[in-house]
Parts: sequence; structure tokens; C-alpha cells
Amino acid sequence: MKFLISLIFASLGGLIVAQDQVVPRRDAEYPPPELLQALKPIHDICVKKTGVTEEAIKEFSDGQIHEDEKLKCYMHCVFHESMVLDDKGEVHLEKLHDSLPDSMHDIALHMGKRCLYPKGDTQCERAFWLHKCWKSADPKNFMESSALNRENKMKLIISLTFLLIGDISAQDKVIPRRDAEYPPPEVVEALKPIHDVCVKKTGVTEEAIKEFSDGEIHEDENLKCYMNCLFHEGGVVDDNGEIHFEKLFHAIPVSMRQVAIQMGKKCLLPKGETQCDRAFWLNKCWKTADPMHYFLL
Repeated sequence: MKFLISLIFASLGGLIVAQDQVVPRRDAEYPPPELLQALKPIHDICVKKTGVTEEAIKEFSDGQIHEDEKLKCYMHCVFHESMVLDDKGEVHLEKLHDSLPDSMHDIALHMGKRCLYPKGDTQCERAFWLHKCWKSADPKNFMESSALNRENKMKLIISLTFLLIGDISAQDKVIPRRDAEYPPPEVVEALKPIHDVCVKKTGVTEEAIKEFSDGEIHEDENLKCYMNCLFHEGGVVDDNGEIHFEKLFHAIPVSMRQVAIQMGKKCLLPKGETQCDRAFWLNKCWKTADPMHYFLL
């Protein structure tokens, strides 16, 4: 089933552009000179730490993807020095969001949309996987030169090109959209079987669902587990029962994707002790982000 409206999150998909068919953009305006200047300090630090050559960096940036252990660790060093890692040393999506300049958002969207799950045995290998994925996705705009001016906290990260944009809308200022066309009747009909299964499994009331959907956010343990049940019955969880972004992408109908982008952009790291708590956190985040279009069936 290609519909799961209560799981509004966007990770837009697309065709990967073949690297060898595109000439990287390198002119007076791109890469932006002021960005290169701001990024230079971390570049210099990471070259010194890893021993990577300038030739290896330039070849990956402007030429062909190639294997180089020092280059891989240079890429990870850039992440580390730019302070966009979590406590385990892995890329932190919310920190990436805070580091992206507005001017890079469109490029970042297309470059990072399919690069959510880095693979590799080490942090250096996972950093390399991300850069390889970004370069394969958009070889024209990819560039290998990253740093942040930490004193000025400039919101610039060129090699960390991934999109998470937007501001949170105030929930109490917006009336939910409910008319003949929205929520789409065909989507409501398609979701009804999952709704019925999860109501029966969790014992949640229709009143609790409707209040959360059209009214106020409220705490209800049965409702929380109902939300988690929707994820499971909708087939958008991983082997551990947690939200799987790529499965979410395939579950979102094309007509809902622009709404999903805006609703899900700041809701990537669900919090809570249980799966029910984390499912509730996600729905609360989505509703807070876009109370006009959010709905729970």
C-alpha cells in the first residue's frame, strides 16, 4: 500500500546521475569564493592530521571517485572538526541542518536525498561512503573542501550537502485543513484497514485519535501505541521496529511529497524510551511543524 498519511516525512527519491556524464561546475561563482575562504582552516587542520595529499582531494572533487585511506579519514576529520557529529562520532542530521546556508538548500536536497544510511566498518569508511553517494548523486555541484569558521559560526558546510530545512510553525495559529479534497478521500479509504487493525490492537478511542488529529496534542498511552502500530502495519519500520526512512519514502504518495518535506524536515531523531513514545514524538513533531496539513486517521 502506497499510502501512509500519518507517517508524513520526506526523503525524495530520484535517478542517480552518472558521474562520468557531467562536468563539475567550477567557475568564478561556484564554488562560492567566500565559502572556500571560510572553509580553509578545517581543510588545513585535516590535511595535517591525516596526511592526505591535495592531489587526492582534488581528484575526488573534480575527477574520479577513488579509494584512498587517508582521504577517507580526511573526510571524517572534516565532519569532526566541523562539529556535526553525535557523541558516537557519527554524522548528526540536526547539526548538519544548522550548518547549511540557505543558498545551498536546493543543491543539498538533490545531493543528499538518497544518502541517509552510510555503510562501512569504520567512521572513515562511512564518511567516504557519504561523499561517494553525494558525488554520484550530483557530480556537477559536489566539491571536496569543507570547513567551518567556528569563531563566526558561519553556516557553511559544502561537502556535507544534505537538506533539512525550515522553521517550526506555531500550532495554535493554524486551523487544520479539512475539506472535500483534503485529506484525500482515496487516501483515507486506503488507510482504513490499518486504522481498524490498530484500534483493535491498542484499544485507543476514536475520540482520542480525532482530538489529536484536529484538536490539541495530548498524552494518551493507547494513542501512542496506536501510532506505533500504524508504522508497523504500514510496513515502514526496520528489523528493530524503528522508523525506516527509505521505506517511508516508498510509502508516501507522490501527491503528498511536498507537504511531507515541510512537515518532516525537523523530525528526524525521535526521542522516547519505548517505540510507542518515539512514535508519539514523531507525530507530535509533525503536527507542530504543519498543523494545517497534519492528520491522524
